[in-house]
Amino acid sequence: RYYSYLVNLVRKLDLEKNIKFIVNVSKAKLMKYLSLCGIYVHAKPYEHFGISVAEALALSKPCLVHRYSGAFIDILKAGKYGYSFFSNTAKELAERIYNIVEKYSDAKKKAANGQQFLLKEYSWRTQTERLRRIILEFVEKNV
Repeated sequence: RYYSYLVNLVRKLDLEKNIKFIVNVSKAKLMKYLSLCGIYVHAKPYEHFGISVAEALALSKPCLVHRYSGAFIDILKAGKYGYSFFSNTAKELAERIYNIVEKYSDAKKKAANGQQFLLKEYSWRTQTERLRRIILEFVEKNV
């Protein structure tokens, strides 16, 4: 229903040349599309982690997420590596996108720093080391 609403809204506003909705794509195509975008917008509030935000930031894309999402805290570190918005109004979202575009070189730097953070914080090595410490701590407490 919401998808149909958005498609009709884009048609009504004559924005078909500027906005495309892409659904159910392969991982390879998703990465291709993400690499082509200028800004990644994740408008879903209350999502716990937001793997798509991590994927976009891993490609050094400026990210704009809802303030009440796990991605804002966990991935963008409360604005250190990206941007947020509060409400679900098109006006606020458009203003935030405009502000990012106006200072796009700053947004790209912030995204590049976020990419480095992700590569370090969520690397295979870092995650396995965390798991190793948890297991050792558990074993020590229960032996």
